[in-house]
Amino acid sequence: MIKSAKIKNFESWKDAEIEFHPGINVIIGESDEGKSGLIRALKFNTLNRPKGFPFRSDFVSDNKQMTSVEITYDSEDTVLRQRNLSGTNEYRINNGEPFVALRTDVPDEVFKISKISSINIQGQHPSEQYFLLTEKPGYVAKEFNKVSDLVIMDKAMAEANSRIRSAKSTLDVYQKELKEKETSLKENEWIIEAKEKTEEIKNLNNQIQKIEEKQAELDNLIQSLADNKKKLVKYKYVKKAQKDLLNLSIARNKFIHCENQIESLNTAINHIKKVTFELKAMSDISNALKDLKTLKNSKGEFNQIDKEDQELGKVLTKIETLDLQIDKTKLEFDESLVLFNEIREKEACPTCGRNN
Repeated sequence: MIKSAKIKNFESWKDAEIEFHPGINVIIGESDEGKSGLIRALKFNTLNRPKGFPFRSDFVSDNKQMTSVEITYDSEDTVLRQRNLSGTNEYRINNGEPFVALRTDVPDEVFKISKISSINIQGQHPSEQYFLLTEKPGYVAKEFNKVSDLVIMDKAMAEANSRIRSAKSTLDVYQKELKEKETSLKENEWIIEAKEKTEEIKNLNNQIQKIEEKQAELDNLIQSLADNKKKLVKYKYVKKAQKDLLNLSIARNKFIHCENQIESLNTAINHIKKVTFELKAMSDISNALKDLKTLKNSKGEFNQIDKEDQELGKVLTKIETLDLQIDKTKLEFDESLVLFNEIREKEACPTCGRNN
């Protein structure tokens, strides 16, 4: 329900505010007093009509000055429709952000507040009136459906019938395809069984292949074992060579020990030679006597040296014996080493499996 309207620069209305009474309102006045202009002002706000800009008052000269109609409803919501010649053409609800007015369309936000359509506002001229008495019944029924929103049901029924027809058509196509598929399936039932048999054969082939691979692997192991047995027969002397090498290592350690003892003996002999040289160099008998006393005092030392000399002779004898054994062991080792290298160049090592 419209509560009031403010009109500015619209036809003959320069600046006016009109309060409406709840219920029926009667507007009376002389001709050209603005009665129809008031109706058109309400249409300008609620229906975004008329088109163009014929309603602008003649007494407005400034292009920026607005032509506006503001309606207040019982809900206390206000809808402002305004326009000027500088490009402003908009709606505002409760003085909020503007909505652009395009052609004769009314923004949905405005219509939700006003709920006014062309049937709610009629003018006095036939072109502005909404008479149905001369129309055909079908047209009248459609108009009443529009007014009562029953057209929504018509549209819904039409949409539902259209979807039903489309669904039936699609169902017929699917049923036809289903029958064709069933027929084809019956004709090709053997394919499913053949596929199952094929899968079984494929699994058996995989198992056979795995067994053959294991068999080949076992054959290789058996052949490798036989080859290794043959090689072990050839390499029986290796244990003897290892034993000889161990004996040679022990003899070498003894030889080094003997060399150390010989070095100690050589040191003692050099000391004796030095003492002897000093005795010969003595020209004074008293000094010789003194030296003799010194020698007597060191008799124990000479006796020890004599014992060591005897032991040295025994060691030298042993060293000579060891030298002979070492030479013999070296000769055997060299022969074994030559034979070992010849075999190693021809075949892989039986212990580690490497070549060369």
